[in-house]
Amino acid sequence: MKTTTYYHCQNSPFTMPAVFYLVVLVILPFFLMGCGDQNENLSKGKELIKSDKRRKEERAVREFYLAIYSEPTNPEANYLLGYYNSPSLYSPSRRSSWEKWIEANKINKSFEQLKNQSSPKERGAVLFKAYQENPGKYLEIFIFETLRVSSDELRDSALSALVQVYQSKDKSKLLSLIKKAIKSKDNRDRHDAQIVFSTIAKVNTTYTLPMVEELKDLLKHNRMETRLNAVKALGEIGNIEAISELVAVVDGRRPVQSWAQIFYLSSTKYQEEGEVRQLAVAALGQIGVEDPNSVAVDRLIEIVQNKGSALRVDAIEALGKIGNTKAVVPLIEILKEDTRRQIEINL
Repeated sequence: MKTTTYYHCQNSPFTMPAVFYLVVLVILPFFLMGCGDQNENLSKGKELIKSDKRRKEERAVREFYLAIYSEPTNPEANYLLGYYNSPSLYSPSRRSSWEKWIEANKINKSFEQLKNQSSPKERGAVLFKAYQENPGKYLEIFIFETLRVSSDELRDSALSALVQVYQSKDKSKLLSLIKKAIKSKDNRDRHDAQIVFSTIAKVNTTYTLPMVEELKDLLKHNRMETRLNAVKALGEIGNIEAISELVAVVDGRRPVQSWAQIFYLSSTKYQEEGEVRQLAVAALGQIGVEDPNSVAVDRLIEIVQNKGSALRVDAIEALGKIGNTKAVVPLIEILKEDTRRQIEINL
């Protein structure tokens, strides 16, 4: 017969409460050490920003500098330095104060070097550092918060950081977020997104076509304001690959997703809005400025020669900015017309 033996430990030195207290005693010192490791300079800088003290931004920026010197990978310190480090903090009248601070804190940089770090490119690099340390948090902040500020310098810094994000491994995540923004109900999100699209496209020729293709696809979106901003971005980019799609918009044909076509009973259901068509004419003009010999110029001339076109004046203004010699004769013919509307033509 098989026998099973059970072992029972009597008078164990470790009861459950004793084990619990032992674990607490082991972990508590590490927890307290972690609490004590909070960046003191970062905390001081944040408190200064909230305060009503004189020169609070300048003093806060100095604290953020010190926070990064002691903890270079702190994402919040990098973000706040990139956010607040304005060139206005380095006016000639503040030079002496900065130099005293540099000497007192043994900062291995000159006043001029610190001043140079307030440029959009350098601030963008600092913002990008914050993103590198915490991508999930700061990419959304750049797009949906930082770009909303009124400061052109800070907006340019955020755009510089976003370009660096596009050049890094998270290109797909960035595209997903800016497409989300341009499809948003919020006008400011849409506006900021089209600027991001055009900015990235113009940084490097290898980025141009991918951005143009993304924007061409957005011309199919149901929201008129999304299509409008896509047209604006295509105009800013000025690439000839967008001409055929823009011509279709000018003609009033709004492309729709293939699956959606079955719901449209007639062509009137997807006629493009007049405001979008006007912007498409302007976009063709911008492409013509970039490439005066492109077919965009020919299409604008056709619109000008059509006396019944509601977009005629828009096309005239676009041609006037291009300066192509092919447009001279059609524009001179317009000057002979009897019209009550004053039109200025740059020949």
